[in-house]
Amino acid sequence: MEKKTGETKPKGGVKFAEPKGVNQEVVASQPEVIKPQIPIVGPEECKKLVLEIFNDIDAQFKRCTKNDSDVKRKDTAKALCKVLEKLQTALTYLNQQNSEFKERNYYLTYNGTIYVFEVCRALRKSVYSSLTLQYLAYSILSLEANLNLLGVKFLDWRVKLYIELAHIYDQAESYKASAKTIDTAIQKVNELKDIEESDAPVPEHVKSILENNLRILRALEVKYKLHVFFSILFPDDFRQEL
Repeated sequence: MEKKTGETKPKGGVKFAEPKGVNQEVVASQPEVIKPQIPIVGPEECKKLVLEIFNDIDAQFKRCTKNDSDVKRKDTAKALCKVLEKLQTALTYLNQQNSEFKERNYYLTYNGTIYVFEVCRALRKSVYSSLTLQYLAYSILSLEANLNLLGVKFLDWRVKLYIELAHIYDQAESYKASAKTIDTAIQKVNELKDIEESDAPVPEHVKSILENNLRILRALEVKYKLHVFFSILFPDDFRQEL
């Protein structure tokens, strides 16, 4: 039975439309992140509500994908979007708290983004993958609103979310948006690199993490910019050319 958390019903989410195919066009260059309209609650109530949501969606996600792991049915996709809406609500509760609370409970935001990633990965197998865009974008915003999650320790995870977002854009044939997403990720890594190098010497393991993420992102930067170039050159048969 679904647990009652007492919050007002969130207005966030995306319109659930009939799919036009695996490579449907995404009109916007960036996803419209619609934040759920929820009341601001105190620290203890926030933590309680977030944990209740996590417990609820964990069971719901397993139930949704048990007999439809490839998300072939519309009702499965719709149910997973409801899961993502709940997760976005949980992240919003956390984002509304003060810096001290967010830093002390950074693991809640981190775990919330892991849940979002797993649900979006499930939807990526289907024709409904573009519905995940705003939730992935909101996860990145939530990570970057928490000082504890901006360090090198969590850089691999942040970059992974950026790459997943770029991949969804690319899958939806929104090539400029995928290239822009990777450019933004490179900028974020370089910002962190500058901070680390301002307090030399940079530890070898930190240098390795920074260089490895930049190497991966640079390779994707070339890939997605080529996609933009060829999609302009051959707009009708770009997919066939690939």
